[in-house]
Amino acid sequence: MNLDKQRWVIVLCSLIIQINLGTLYTWSIFKNPLIKQFGWDPVSTSFVFSIIIVVFYGSTIPWGRIQDRFGPRWVATCGGVLYGLSILLASQTTSLIYFYLTYGVIGAIGIGAGYVCPLATCMKWFPDKRGFITGIIVAGFGLGAMIFTGFVNNLIDSRGVLGSFEILGWVYGTLIVVASQFLRNPPKGYTPAGWTLPADQEMSSTRDFEWTGMMRTRQFWIIALSYIFGANTGLMIVSNIISIATTQGVTGATALFAVTVLSLCNSAGRIGGGLTSDKFGRLNVLKVLFLFQAIACFAFNYISGIPVLVMIGIIGICWGGFLAIFPSLTADYFGIRNLGMNYGCVFFVLGLGTMNSSVLYDLLRTSRWVDPIIFCGILSVFGFAMMFVMSPPRMSIKYIKKNAKANCPLKQCIRP
Repeated sequence: MNLDKQRWVIVLCSLIIQINLGTLYTWSIFKNPLIKQFGWDPVSTSFVFSIIIVVFYGSTIPWGRIQDRFGPRWVATCGGVLYGLSILLASQTTSLIYFYLTYGVIGAIGIGAGYVCPLATCMKWFPDKRGFITGIIVAGFGLGAMIFTGFVNNLIDSRGVLGSFEILGWVYGTLIVVASQFLRNPPKGYTPAGWTLPADQEMSSTRDFEWTGMMRTRQFWIIALSYIFGANTGLMIVSNIISIATTQGVTGATALFAVTVLSLCNSAGRIGGGLTSDKFGRLNVLKVLFLFQAIACFAFNYISGIPVLVMIGIIGICWGGFLAIFPSLTADYFGIRNLGMNYGCVFFVLGLGTMNSSVLYDLLRTSRWVDPIIFCGILSVFGFAMMFVMSPPRMSIKYIKKNAKANCPLKQCIRP
């Protein structure tokens, strides 16, 4: 098959993987049936989701390293096997600790393996559409819950929660494993037909940082911190959206509709953010997203009712845009060869910075120190300001000599 056609097959398979891994966000559907069947404490039951997030974010680092060394197919296959196995094992649940270990720990390790592969692989195949293709892939992860929600609900009604796990483990695992067999990196030096590297990207294409060198640059920490400042708002709202909507005067079915608004706008933001960043530049689009998110957060003090849905939609678009652009920015600045490991490090720092966003909402709301949404607006202002001090990193001669794998002409790599 022609390579330019083959890369679209890889995108399709990557979407299948991401959609199935994105069923992570169907967790809330299982929560109440599990509490009802086993009599577990609601807080203790909810803790499994915290376990998943921490282990998922953390496991992207070693899996990213393995993928950079051995390629994406087997790593994604391992992810599918582990994720499917975790849900199958959860169907035999008799205790909360067992559920933590199976659905929580094993499942999250599988998600970490599968998540990093489609992103890194597709960006290597699409140097001409890096932002757009990243947006499509991360949109697939966001759409997973929406696509499977009806199916999962019907399954629980007919088979019970544990019977549902037994079926879903086979469905998710099989689809991911089959799709993983088509993942592979492009041949060395591959470029799409008729495309040449733009002059402003030429130098970045010759930089391939190892993770140790990347973490010593100020650009890594600016990317990681601004990513936290941007994503924290979306994560805080998605985990408390009904409460936030009700507080702002949105009630009943309209409050429930806010969940759909956030999900659709988030998916649109992932695709649109990636696409526009290819055309207008990553930093330019990030400035706009931070600015609009700050305005939307500050507007919450002055609105109620239906306009709240508009602000939630704007925040959803911005949140999706951040998730699409920051992986591409990481590739632009630190190279594509070690992207699995490098973005794993960025993603892990993001996880540490946002893992308590839901708890932060409750703490700020009860402390009356500052409204939690206003706090998110302040963080967005900081993120906006940080975009003005960003510039591509340059390898120092000392780093080049220390890292023999670095592929960069010395005259282009002297730190200014």
